[in-house]
Amino acid sequence: MGETLENGEVGKADHETRSGGKSFQVHQLQEERTGPGHQLTGQMEKGKASKDSGVERRMEEARAECSGGTFQRKQSQEDTMTLKKDTGSSSSMSGCCRLLTQKINENKTCLDVSYKGLQGREMLKQSNPNAEEKHVVWEVELKVAQEQHMNAVAELESVKKDLERLKGDLVTSLRDKENALRQAEEALMAAELNAKRVEELSHEMSGTNESLTLVKMACIEASKERAALVAAKGHNASHISNVSENSMLMVEELEMKLAIATKELTRLQEELAMAKEAEVRVASAASEAFANLALAKSELEEMRIQTCGVNEPSSIHPLELKAKKYELEKALENGASLQASLDALQSELETMGVDLVNLKNREEIASAAVATLNVELTKTKEELASAIAAESKANEAVEVLTHALEQIRVEAEEAKQNVDTLKEEASRARADAEYAKSALAAAEREMQAAMEAAMAAKTAEEAALERLKVLSENMNQSSTMESGIRVSRGEYEQLKKKAQESEDLANSKIAAANAQVEAVKKSEMQLQEKVKALSGDIDLMRNNTNQALRRAEMAEVAKRIVECEMKRLREHENGRQRGITEYETGIERGNATTQAIAMGSKSQHFCYSAVQPPESLAQVLKMKTPFLAHDARMASERALAQKKKKHYILPTFNIFSSKKNQPSAGSMIGT
Repeated sequence: MGETLENGEVGKADHETRSGGKSFQVHQLQEERTGPGHQLTGQMEKGKASKDSGVERRMEEARAECSGGTFQRKQSQEDTMTLKKDTGSSSSMSGCCRLLTQKINENKTCLDVSYKGLQGREMLKQSNPNAEEKHVVWEVELKVAQEQHMNAVAELESVKKDLERLKGDLVTSLRDKENALRQAEEALMAAELNAKRVEELSHEMSGTNESLTLVKMACIEASKERAALVAAKGHNASHISNVSENSMLMVEELEMKLAIATKELTRLQEELAMAKEAEVRVASAASEAFANLALAKSELEEMRIQTCGVNEPSSIHPLELKAKKYELEKALENGASLQASLDALQSELETMGVDLVNLKNREEIASAAVATLNVELTKTKEELASAIAAESKANEAVEVLTHALEQIRVEAEEAKQNVDTLKEEASRARADAEYAKSALAAAEREMQAAMEAAMAAKTAEEAALERLKVLSENMNQSSTMESGIRVSRGEYEQLKKKAQESEDLANSKIAAANAQVEAVKKSEMQLQEKVKALSGDIDLMRNNTNQALRRAEMAEVAKRIVECEMKRLREHENGRQRGITEYETGIERGNATTQAIAMGSKSQHFCYSAVQPPESLAQVLKMKTPFLAHDARMASERALAQKKKKHYILPTFNIFSSKKNQPSAGSMIGT
């Protein structure tokens, strides 16, 4: 294809040479647009008087100059074709561009020279007026030169477009190459990061395995400590509670360690997923790098084919050929280095896959270890929960009995205090009754005196009335008799007023005496009711006191029973601890059979100590104190109904779940 283009360009150059080679001068005249074109027309009209010899001589010089410009244009076209053929090399593109610019500048210089020659010829035509017969030939040659100039301009434009396209292709290829190299470097960096991450994960897995081992050891130690604590739990209630708290703390620590291990395993799984994603991304980057490498190889092959097609001594300079070969070898070396880096990346990806498989295996092992640890921890929790439940039941029984005894003592003291208070109230009521009786007697005496005073007042009133009657009769008689006794009106009014005052005083004394008698009667009735209520309270408190004393006696009996049971439990725990010590000494001597028997005996002793004594205690309490709760409840209900106070209700003792067919301590120690 390059040879066909070159032959076409050479044919066009020969045609331009045969046609006279005046296109560049005419094109330069057209570019001037204003002055030269119009001046040329005026000069052609005035050139009729110029001489033919001068015109012919100048035309020959112009033809020679145009021939030189055509040759230079041909050389520029050949250089342009050479540039189009050699654009495969990225390093020679800038030199070709500079060469093309230089050739275009040379063509412009040639056109300037031709334009000056035409101006000289026009001046000769002006001096030669007999050149009309040459004007037609000049116009024909001018048209031919214009056509040739237009063709040359079109070819130059196409060459420029091809050059720009080749520049764009070169920039694109360089950009693709840089992208491929950058992706390869990113893939290598990702591979290194993944390798480092795999190492970190392996270290973390080893740390996790160590932590799991520590957790297992902690579980074993916790189980041993729990066994020791269970063996030594029978000394007293406070020691049992401390052991339970320590066991709970150990279980919480184990749970925390298990949670930490679970979180670590989850984090490792997430990191494994991230590593898988990174592996997928690296694989995609490697595939893209392979694709880019294949594309670069195809482009290199195309460039090599183009270079081989145009590798002729007639068209390419030896130095340029060497430069192209060097560039080609350099591109091949770059492709080989890229291929080597991709191979290394692929090998690293394979290594990463193997590491990921190992990591998965380690993760499975860690998951199995965590599951085993969960099972062991669950068993430990169950055993500890059963032990704590049994201990809590025993502690609750002791606490209930102790609290009941304390409450009974408090109630007895309260009953005694209430009895004393009621006695004091009864004595005060008796004193109030005596005072009320004495007040009643005084009131009766006062009432008798008031009645006597009233009777005296009545007699005095009657006497005064009699005197008034006598006086009125005397006054009536004095009105008829001249020699009668006379009383003034003032004296009469005074006597009448005194009689009215004495009557009012007598009435008021009678009313006060009646009111006092009524008040004394009411207070006497209230005192009688209060005495009755105090008598009922005294009887009730006497009954409550008797019941409290009876319950205190029963609580003392229950306390002695519980103390006996606790003493028996301590003795049993001491014997079991001695048996465990013997088994531990057997384990230290290395007897595996003794170790297995000891472990079984430990679990059996633990079950016995956790379940059997509370069952015996419950049976004893059921047999010996079945009526204690009922009595306490009835007494509390009566006290609540009478005094509106809330008393303690002793709970029932059915708090232990009976478990049958438990082996005895002697049989277990014997085994």
